Amino acid sequence: MARPRTADGPAREDYARHTDDLMRLSRDPVRLQDPEAVGRRCEEYLALCEQQSMNPTVPGLALALGTTPQEMARHPSQQLVMTYRAVESMSAQMAQDGRIPMAVYIFQAKNWFGYRDQQDVRVTGEVSEASPREVEARYAKVGLVEQGGAARDGRGRGGRRRRSLPD
Repeated sequence: MARPRTADGPAREDYARHTDDLMRLSRDPVRLQDPEAVGRRCEEYLALCEQQSMNPTVPGLALALGTTPQEMARHPSQQLVMTYRAVESMSAQMAQDGRIPMAVYIFQAKNWFGYRDQQDVRVTGEVSEASPREVEARYAKVGLVEQGGAARDGRGRGGRRRRSLPD
């Protein structure tokens, strides 16, 4: 039986004991194609985490099943998906309660639970049918290039710096 959590969390020995128990489970791997065996092992893993006052994790679940997180993703039985989602929900709640740092939860969410940052980028503008000479004239008019195609920084067409010829 695990000691109660301290203000700093479990002691180092508690982590070692938990890992030893997971290794014991992994020595008898579960066939991921057998939903009943997966269900029993998932329940056993969650009970072990509760009993030892440990946070359930995706790598811990994979270890208890005797597999990897990547292999679990390739064989998603209903019981495995439900356990995975329970771990996700518990992680989110622990982050909100301050039991795990938000940065840790964000890492977990992106790497284990499929979340991602999304940015909406909208590009607006108009398509011009102007010839290169017309475009050059427009840029010269607003002072971005000198007449003849030289940029104000002395670069010519293609971004190459123009060389001055000797007199």
